[in-house]
Amino acid sequence: MTKQKRAVMIGLERSANSKLKITMDDLIQISDKPSKWIKDVIITFKEYDDSIFEELDFTEKDLADFGYSIIARLYAFYKQGEI
Repeated sequence: MTKQKRAVMIGLERSANSKLKITMDDLIQISDKPSKWIKDVIITFKEYDDSIFEELDFTEKDLADFGYSIIARLYAFYKQGEI
């Protein structure tokens, strides 16, 4: 049995409290439609004031943590044969 392919989606949306929210979700590829993916699991999110985006004023820790989270998810897919 072939495992479903998985991916990570990074999104940006406006939160209920008017901050910008970066989201990271797992996606699953639909086997009968290889170009179609569906959201499977919300992994994490972080909210920021607009000024952080406008000035690209993220801390190095925030950037490192977010980058690590992406690589960790992709590594998990790789180890489970879901690529």
